[in-house]
Amino acid sequence: MAKLEFFGKVNLLKGALVLSDFITTVSKKYGQKIQTAEFGFGLEGVLKSRAHSICGILNGVDYGEWSPENDRFIAAPYSAGDLSGKQLDKQDLLAAFGMPDTPPGLPVVGIVSRFAA
Repeated sequence: MAKLEFFGKVNLLKGALVLSDFITTVSKKYGQKIQTAEFGFGLEGVLKSRAHSICGILNGVDYGEWSPENDRFIAAPYSAGDLSGKQLDKQDLLAAFGMPDTPPGLPVVGIVSRFAA
């Protein structure tokens, strides 16, 4: 219950923050801001305790350059029509984050959203 309890109620966002392996934000600066009372919406304490796992990734993607069909930095190419390389990419990603023994059937979840209560 301690992972979900928030002022006598259940807060699923708190649970996600506590149980996530990594937390990414739209920028390094925003990752710092959400650890303050002004931007933390009451969860700044939780975020401060997870500061070591918060990193910022700048907004914007060039889909011509970052296409899994053409990306030379991923383990195997794939496309909507041919997903055969996607599982190898998932295993490579998990290994890069120190989770090489993760069961293959478990999903990898990423959420892009504004941090707001």
